[in-house]
Amino acid sequence: MLERAYGYDRDGLRFYIFDEIPKTKPFKDSYRTKLDAAPLDETQQQQVIDEANLVFGLNGALFADLAADLDRYRARV
Repeated sequence: MLERAYGYDRDGLRFYIFDEIPKTKPFKDSYRTKLDAAPLDETQQQQVIDEANLVFGLNGALFADLAADLDRYRARV
């Protein structure tokens, strides 16, 4: 999305590139299995879920803010 919207090249997107993860699906499946097996009580599980939901919302808000300024950014380029 950032590459298309802002014209970033690979170096500008390094935050989103994980060279050590060749295939995301097996990695995500393994991560989920390990997370499900974590020795957390119900309170800790809910804290992890709440934090993940917060971060997901913040990430969405970040992209909404970027999208709101897209025309202004493009006008400067």
